[in-house]
Amino acid sequence: MIALLLAASVVAVTFDDLPNLDSDLPAATQRVITTKLLDQIKSTGVPVIGFVNEDKLDDDDTSPLTQWLDAGADLGNHTYSHLDLDHATAAQYEEDVLHGEELTRPLVESRGKKLQWFRHPYLDTGNTIETRNEVDAFLAAHGYRVAPVTIDDSEWIYDMAYDHAPWWKRAALRRSYIRYMERRFVFAEEMSRLVFKRNIAQILLLHASALNADTFPRLVAMMRRRGYRFVTIDEATLDDAYATPEVWQAFVRDAYHSPTVVWGRDVNLLLAGLSEAILTADATTGPLKRCFLMKLISRKPITAAGRKPTITLVTRRRS
Repeated sequence: MIALLLAASVVAVTFDDLPNLDSDLPAATQRVITTKLLDQIKSTGVPVIGFVNEDKLDDDDTSPLTQWLDAGADLGNHTYSHLDLDHATAAQYEEDVLHGEELTRPLVESRGKKLQWFRHPYLDTGNTIETRNEVDAFLAAHGYRVAPVTIDDSEWIYDMAYDHAPWWKRAALRRSYIRYMERRFVFAEEMSRLVFKRNIAQILLLHASALNADTFPRLVAMMRRRGYRFVTIDEATLDDAYATPEVWQAFVRDAYHSPTVVWGRDVNLLLAGLSEAILTADATTGPLKRCFLMKLISRKPITAAGRKPTITLVTRRRS
């Protein structure tokens, strides 16, 4: 099975923050986004799994989750309230995990499926190895497997800009988004070859959003053009790469650093701050005025000498 899996490049597509990333939108608008996204997923024939935050369900209405199951998707647990383990005790987190399966588990099991996949919000696994190990043991005891990610692209930042953009700018954002996502695939493939000497089975993290509802077929076309075929997360994790030992490394904590082994979180914080500035910029902000979405020009891996990745951000100004 593994030899067959690795005969070509493969990717598992996952969605976080179900039923919808844009939970501040009216329920009717969220339903439109969900319906369109699922129609696009079905039209491409791509197997997907969605990770649920039950506190986003309107009055405990599980019909959006039923839509995902009807579309052939699997569901996983993403905690009830999108709780960050870096800012909670293990006990608080475990309670939120259990709260987050109260509606999803019976719904999944009514279809003859198992609720077995869990993803940490923010991909944060705790401030200490003791916290991580305690929560890992709790998850395993409750039948959960932790869902890995190899392509964490922070496309929710694009979605923020997309939601606020006038209609006549959205086409350019969609094109920019696909180009950006292809660069993220290039980066992941380079890292795979650096560490494993081959392109491992990739696991892509997306969000249930208006942007992905409008671009999913083009995103799929880009992946297929790069030679990918689509598998479930169960199949992707058969790759031997996912059986390699985990390495824990604690960083000194400050306002921007989290004790994880993913430097991209720092970049995410920077991009989030810049995108917020862009969205709130107006004529009173002087020469900045209104910016277009920033572009990530280059991300170079950490070298053997320990050099940090090089980040170049470009904002385009309007006069």
